[in-house]
Amino acid sequence: MTLQTPQEQAPGLLLELVATRDLVPGEELFLDYGTAWQTAWEQHVQQWAPPPEADRYAPSYVHDDAIVQLRTERELQEHPYPEHVFTSCFYPLSNFTELLLEQERQRTTTRQKGDATVTTVKWKGNRRLLEYPHLRPCRVLERHAISSQASNQFVYTVQILNRYGLREAQRVTSPLIVTHVPRAALRLSDKIYTTDQHLPQAFRHEAHLPDEVFPLAWRDLV
Repeated sequence: MTLQTPQEQAPGLLLELVATRDLVPGEELFLDYGTAWQTAWEQHVQQWAPPPEADRYAPSYVHDDAIVQLRTERELQEHPYPEHVFTSCFYPLSNFTELLLEQERQRTTTRQKGDATVTTVKWKGNRRLLEYPHLRPCRVLERHAISSQASNQFVYTVQILNRYGLREAQRVTSPLIVTHVPRAALRLSDKIYTTDQHLPQAFRHEAHLPDEVFPLAWRDLV
């Protein structure tokens, strides 16, 4: 779990559950969603049928496990991934402007391409950076073998892109190229709204809470 600043926290409903008796370590707890939910679920199970071409679908994590050698942008033109899959990269970037200033101070690899400034940096990180808040879309531009003896071991050159939910300071406003990215820092991810939970026939029903769980002062008695 990672700590979040107030600006990063999304609004949500917090429900605190309090046990009315002692619990045994390892004891399984159950939550009753109500009769209406249970009836709707049983009807869904009876009527459900797989969507067309369901036998050809696999979530992104299956592709990520199976595909050891990621494809470059040029290779994707001839051999694309499934439509719901895209490439993403673990790259921590808290402030893009500060990164540009640091590269200028070091007089390293910043170059002009047309009217845009292209910044190239070398990937560096550790396991603590391989967390989903740091995951963002990217394009694989190049793939390089680590050594002639190593089989299926490569590092990648990628272009970092933006994703939904980033703060303004985290957004890339000019091309950012990262070299020497290991395969462990790259993922094949699902495009938004393409997972099973977004299918038209996915089960959706409100979960009811009995009035008895709320104090009398909280109940709407009108």
